[in-house]
Amino acid sequence: MSDVAFIEGERVSLRPLEETDVDFRHRWENSAHVRAAMRGHGPKPRHALERVDGDAFEFVVVGEGRRVGYVAVHSIDTYDGHGTISYWIARPYQDRGYATEAVSLVVEYAFTDLRLHRVRADVRDFNTASQRVLERIGFEREGCLRESRFVDGTYCDRYCYGLLASEWGRDLS
Repeated sequence: MSDVAFIEGERVSLRPLEETDVDFRHRWENSAHVRAAMRGHGPKPRHALERVDGDAFEFVVVGEGRRVGYVAVHSIDTYDGHGTISYWIARPYQDRGYATEAVSLVVEYAFTDLRLHRVRADVRDFNTASQRVLERIGFEREGCLRESRFVDGTYCDRYCYGLLASEWGRDLS
């Protein structure tokens, strides 16, 4: 694993995905808790993770000197100035604040370096931890796509969250 950080935070750093990260992503993106929260679909083959998405900036979240998760800004529309974020933290490293810091770092990158105007995220209704992460850093729940995802035999709602560059960094207290 490379120790070259692209973005440094207080407790985590983000580094670009590398070929050596494929097994890590394959393991966790096919695990039940990440799969259900992220895609809700069937298995993701290893070879699908080896492809580079030219429309995404994907990072490994590093904490405690090891890979603990993934975060990305993707589906970037440079004309309208918006993008979507996705993220997950491997189960052994959850509830340590890594997701909040990693999402904050990638949002800062999206607004500052990519000069996006708006960032969005979609969260399944059952994923309250992810909802708290987004709300903690200032995202607003903008709507609900009712029963829009089929996860483990059940339809679930998808909440749509958004954050504008002008709202980023405002006092949330």
